Amino acid sequence: LVKNIYKVEIEALPQDVPHEITVDIGKLITFHDAITLADIVLPAGAKVHGDLKEVIAKVMPPRTDVELATLQEEVVMKVDEVKVETEEKRKEREAAKVDAEKGEKEAAQ
Repeated sequence: LVKNIYKVEIEALPQDVPHEITVDIGKLITFHDAITLADIVLPAGAKVHGDLKEVIAKVMPPRTDVELATLQEEVVMKVDEVKVETEEKRKEREAAKVDAEKGEKEAAQ
């Protein structure tokens, strides 16, 4: 069960403010089902604020052995490769800019 919201803003008179909100998770039958703000049942006089389509909770499928193994692998940061990639992209942008300027000059003639 994955919970997306832990707090809900409610508008109500002091006597109508619920002390707790119970949500029925029986609706979560498949991994595609979700509980939204619209599914919250409030006492009369209380109103929830927010997007009623916002997901409060849903069930996610269990992770596979491959996914779990990937999470346990150490992440190796290769700063040199990132720097080289950035330099290559900068050169490509400059070349594209030069080509565009040549095209504009030829079109103007």
